[in-house]
Amino acid sequence: PAGVTVDSRGCPVKDEVVLTVDRLGFAFDSAELDAQSKAALDAAVEVIRSQSSVQLDVVGYTDSTGPESYNQGLSERRAQAAVYYRVSRGGDAGQLRAVGRGVASPVASNDSRDGRARNRRVELVVR
Repeated sequence: PAGVTVDSRGCPVKDEVVLTVDRLGFAFDSAELDAQSKAALDAAVEVIRSQSSVQLDVVGYTDSTGPESYNQGLSERRAQAAVYYRVSRGGDAGQLRAVGRGVASPVASNDSRDGRARNRRVELVVR
């Protein structure tokens, strides 16, 4: 994909974020994918297919609302929901692994509604 650092064989470098699927439309305290989320994941299909030899972590994140231990579990459920959906649409289950990171690595401030929404995201990361 454009902008991704690659090695001498053209494969993404380990730990390089291949794609961030943000604003997934997760409702507060929910891991259910809505129509917007499914459309965003469907758009990611070409990136995933073009990297068929690469193993990817589907990494889920949350905003900082609520206890850290709860958010960790919620981020894991969100990542798993994205993996289940991709596999149901023909994705290779062996290529994808769900990982939850809870409130780690926010991309925006958790002090605003918009910032919290941006922090509820999924990233595809080369492992």
